[in-house]
Amino acid sequence: MSGPISTCALANSELNTVSGIRYLLRERGCGIVTNRADEYRRRAQQCLEMAGAFKDREAWTILAHMAEVWLRLADDWDDANDTLRRSIAAEKGQLAATANSAPNAS
Repeated sequence: MSGPISTCALANSELNTVSGIRYLLRERGCGIVTNRADEYRRRAQQCLEMAGAFKDREAWTILAHMAEVWLRLADDWDDANDTLRRSIAAEKGQLAATANSAPNAS
């Protein structure tokens, strides 16, 4: 499985198709739900599955759009978590550097 890909990996016209959304889901490996982003991807998959059951074009379009929104939420969740992890790591690094540079109290 490759790393996460952004929705920008597909052109907007490709993303607005069920096959484009299915591609993103497949690339992200949406089998087991382990975090909120995975849950959002699972919901996107459910929207696509429901869309396949409708013959009404409007219902299909709405469900495909809902799937796209769930995927966008998953991307946003992943991005926020990555930012938080980097921030925590930087803070730990600063604390360690400060502790190492403090003069010994003797």
